Amino acid sequence: MLIDTKSAVYVLAVAAAVGGLRPEVLTDQCPECGTILGRLEHDYHLVVPMPDADPKGREVAVIIGCEGYWVVNPALVGIDAPNWGSFAPLREDDPPPPGAGACARCLIWEALPDVHKKCPQCGRPWDAIVPAGDEPDDGVQTCSKCHDSVHSVSTRGWCDGCEEESDRS
Repeated sequence: MLIDTKSAVYVLAVAAAVGGLRPEVLTDQCPECGTILGRLEHDYHLVVPMPDADPKGREVAVIIGCEGYWVVNPALVGIDAPNWGSFAPLREDDPPPPGAGACARCLIWEALPDVHKKCPQCGRPWDAIVPAGDEPDDGVQTCSKCHDSVHSVSTRGWCDGCEEESDRS
């Protein structure tokens, strides 16, 4: 994998800090392809070894994903990167990996929804990604705000009650 100078500085900074970073900001799963990586299997990914005391028992931490995405927030290692984000466009031909969160309103998805709890553009909580074929077939939909089962939702994916509450605010 060829990387530029800026990426090389990022990789060195993360590698030096990996033992001191909170475990929840590190992952052994590529947010772009969903592959869980180990010391021996990491083609097209840039990984660093995890400390032996990792509470989740992971062998490696993904630093740069298979498509070039910087997985660890550069600000955590002292690199100013105001445009960093783990957001990608929501496309039908390239669905997000399982466990990702998506915003059906802004058409973006977040590979690690626990890092950013809400869509950065509209502020709504992430909509769940349901694998094809697992959708309920009874015509009932789920409000993405209060998670109630209803027969129709608005363009925001909200039930009538949540829409009225939003209008009053």
